[in-house]
Amino acid sequence: MTPNLPPDIHPPAFTILAEQTWATYRRIHCGYRHTAPPPLPPNPPILFSQHDPQWADLHLGTSPETITTAGCAVTAAAMLASTIDHDLNPATFTAWLNKNQGFTSGGLLRWNKVAEHVPGLEFIDYHLWRNAPADVDKLRSLLDYGPQIVQVDYHPGGPLNTHFLLATAFITGTATNPDDLATIDPFTGKTGTLLTTYAGTGWNLARAVYAIAEYRTLQSPTAES
Repeated sequence: MTPNLPPDIHPPAFTILAEQTWATYRRIHCGYRHTAPPPLPPNPPILFSQHDPQWADLHLGTSPETITTAGCAVTAAAMLASTIDHDLNPATFTAWLNKNQGFTSGGLLRWNKVAEHVPGLEFIDYHLWRNAPADVDKLRSLLDYGPQIVQVDYHPGGPLNTHFLLATAFITGTATNPDDLATIDPFTGKTGTLLTTYAGTGWNLARAVYAIAEYRTLQSPTAES
């Protein structure tokens, strides 16, 4: 029996196959509100560290900066891109970006160039929160579409020292623990959570996140039969 729901609510759907005393089911979709999100990328991100000697000394464009000194953004972007192209790594990615104006003269990553090199990935927008708290609802909704790149403060509490992480999932909080993000840190190439490493005492996500580079895969949702 399906309850009466608002028209924009789509509950989870399953196909159940019963054979004698056994039954199996196939999930059609997980349920969603408004428009169904596209499927998540087919592969998990590959963990990369910007200090890996295979690419640590590569320059970012024509700047004096290298991946090891200022390559957290491009390393996070390489991990994001690896969900679609498992042969990509920071070395091959940076080499392409260097040939295609992927960095500013100061070595900053041009976010739209990430998608130019990865068929199936689309850059949507760069959401910036400098003078206002981060929109936590937006963080949650964007992560429904797959990993996203977030900006944090490498030394929380002082002048902003920009660092980028690949956020892979939204962690809903409890009565004693605030909402958090599961992340991969390009500095170490290891998984963790954002608030564990890059937050001051008493901070929440609205305080600890300064920006998010929004990407989407170009796969279309599977039509229901």
